[in-house]
Amino acid sequence: MTIAGEIEGGFVEPDRVEGPGPFGRGLAGRLLDALPDPAYFLDPGGRALLWNEAAARFTGYPREDMLAPFGSVEKLAYSDWSDVPLRWEELPSSRSLIEGRSVDRLLFVRRRESRQVWVEVRCSPVRGDDGAILGVLVVLRDATPAIAVEEALHQARRAAESDPLTGLANRRSLDRMLELHLGIQAREDRPLCLLMADLDHFKDVNDGWGHDVGDRALTAFAGVLQGLSRAEDLAARLGGDEFVILLPDHSLDVAARIAERIRVATPDATPPELGRRRLTASFGVAQAARDESAAQLIRRADAALYRAKALGRDRVEVDEADA
Repeated sequence: MTIAGEIEGGFVEPDRVEGPGPFGRGLAGRLLDALPDPAYFLDPGGRALLWNEAAARFTGYPREDMLAPFGSVEKLAYSDWSDVPLRWEELPSSRSLIEGRSVDRLLFVRRRESRQVWVEVRCSPVRGDDGAILGVLVVLRDATPAIAVEEALHQARRAAESDPLTGLANRRSLDRMLELHLGIQAREDRPLCLLMADLDHFKDVNDGWGHDVGDRALTAFAGVLQGLSRAEDLAARLGGDEFVILLPDHSLDVAARIAERIRVATPDATPPELGRRRLTASFGVAQAARDESAAQLIRRADAALYRAKALGRDRVEVDEADA
């Protein structure tokens, strides 16, 4: 006797599949119960005909609540990161039935006590002797540990590429993204600009009001940079009071206008402890030339920044080669 033999002909009443036979409760059900992972079997209409003991323990739904004709796997409320339950045609089991192939997906499933857990859903179509699809076998695997490990790795990578004080990208992250965007610029001839900035006379702040106030000034200035950047831009702290914004797909004149907006907004970053002493910043802007290295682009932006400071600070200067 085979699983296909027990459910041959499409929809089969649950008592025929689960009822007494040569193996007691039914071979198909016993085979499924032998699996250590939660598993169930759906007919082509999406009705549950088999529901193993592991599925009952994992979801909290006993067999009698889930089997056709009264039960429904809709109770599991499968959803993705958006937390919106998937429609029937979006379920991996439905895709497996419709497309006649195995489908795997990582999803949320809702247990009976309403707690959501991550599961790896593996769906495989079951065919009869004539090749017709009799239904789909769905096997679940608790993915919570894997998700926890992935999130921990993500946080570790983020920590390794973030400035601990301001939360902006650090030099390592900037170097990686700059090389990536320079490659895109070379292949597709798209503009790429680099904006460099540092706070004017910042040493006086640290010396006169202490490093705690200086740190608050750096964090607030970083917030101005981030707030006036697009999602696709990269704001980074190089160290001390020196910052960079990588501006892909921006021409030099647009990048200069962005620098000017940041310059005007910089006094808003002044910590209240400074009283009438307002923060200002100087800026240098350069546009990447074709086949230019990252070091060359940074050097030109830095030269423009140095010129802004030499000309009195609190101003924006554009790289002379691009002007």
